[in-house]
Amino acid sequence: MSACSSGHKPPPEPDWSNTVPVNKTIPVDTQGGANES
Repeated sequence: MSACSSGHKPPPEPDWSNTVPVNKTIPVDTQGGANES
């Protein structure tokens, strides 16, 4: 049961961190594509 609790806690933490960088990459990709056009 301890392993399950430990495994469930780490996933939510990194999930938030991944959302921040992803949002920053989306706008950059869109601007780069428009510039190329």
